[in-house]
Amino acid sequence: MTSVKANAGPILLTGLAVCANCGAGMTQRTGTSKNGRVYTYYTCGSRTQKGKTACPGNSIPMPLLDDLVVDALNSKLLRPDRLASLLENLISRQTERAGAIDARIADLKNKAEDADERLRRL
Repeated sequence: MTSVKANAGPILLTGLAVCANCGAGMTQRTGTSKNGRVYTYYTCGSRTQKGKTACPGNSIPMPLLDDLVVDALNSKLLRPDRLASLLENLISRQTERAGAIDARIADLKNKAEDADERLRRL
C-alpha cells in the first residue's frame, strides 16, 4: 500500500506506475534541453537509486504515459453506456438500503410505542 503523501502529489501516476522489468515504483525525473525546455520522465526507482546494474528499465516521457493511461480509461472504463449501467446499479442499491432503513425505523417506532404502552400500564 502506498502512503498518502505519495498519492497526494500533482503527478498523475505517482504511487501507481511500476517498472515493467523489476516491479519497482516509477519516480519522476526531469531534464532540461540546451534551449531551456524542461522534460519530465517516469524512471525506474530501483535504477535511479542503485544504478544501471540494478535494473535495465528505461525512462518513459511523462506526458506520453499519462496520455496512454487517460485514453485507456476513457475508452474502456468511462464509456457512456458503462457509466449509465454503474449509475443504475448505484441508484438501485441506494434504493434498497433506503427501504431497509425505513423498515428498521418503523420497527423501532413500533417497539418504542409498545414499550411506552407497557410503562403506561405499570
